[in-house]
Amino acid sequence: MSDQPVDTGKRTWLIASGCAGAFVFSWTDEWHVSYLSAKGNANGSVEMRNWDFGLTDRDRQPKPALEAVRDAFDDTPFEAGRRWPRVSVVVCTFNGARTLARCLEELERLDYPDFEVIVVDDGSTDDSAAIAGSHDCRLISTENHGLASARNTGMRAAGGEIVAYLDDDAHPDPHWLRYLVATMEDGGFAGAGGPNLPPPEDGPVAVRVRLAVGRVVRDEQQVAVHREAREVAVVRLGGHVLMEAVARVFRLRDRERVEPRVRGATLARR
Repeated sequence: MSDQPVDTGKRTWLIASGCAGAFVFSWTDEWHVSYLSAKGNANGSVEMRNWDFGLTDRDRQPKPALEAVRDAFDDTPFEAGRRWPRVSVVVCTFNGARTLARCLEELERLDYPDFEVIVVDDGSTDDSAAIAGSHDCRLISTENHGLASARNTGMRAAGGEIVAYLDDDAHPDPHWLRYLVATMEDGGFAGAGGPNLPPPEDGPVAVRVRLAVGRVVRDEQQVAVHREAREVAVVRLGGHVLMEAVARVFRLRDRERVEPRVRGATLARR
């Protein structure tokens, strides 16, 4: 443990790079311990009068440390006042009625200031269209032409600066878009994706498969690309052709790099 302050840039980087969180020790100066008591229990605890490392004093009045901690974490994990570009989330589905509702419900819980959801129904014969129609999204129905065609349709309809693709059997973490967008904007990436985790209800077998050597479950259920991709003939990423393409080159104007595993941009998928 260090008593040296961590500068704002490093602190923000630590959280945005995957640190699950942090705690400050402690809230108050008031402490009672039992191991110094002759009785050795809580009823016989001894108050520590010289442990003054709280954010508030013994009367719960704020100390200067409270304001310092508040200021230190105000820009974590993302700086205050950051510009968040509009994002179009495209969900392509073909007979995905079993999982689509959960996917759209979780999208409605996203913590992101400016996004739209577009569902491309690729000729489903089940209740997918009706399910999409009952949620806050734009529904586009087409004949069945396959996933690549459905994603192209979604991209052409998208109005956001960034297009984020999501499979219909996945549901994102509430902060999914913030981590994807921040990584793309800060790193100058043309595209980005993140890890997929099995939901708790899938049980231990799914967890073991996910952790298997060689990663037999590929991270293909999510990908985000900048809108410049609309003007490029070829985009191949995560095993799916996103636009009409035959080559394997990924090149979007001056953006040539792809970040496939954004920490924090997490999905649970079946």
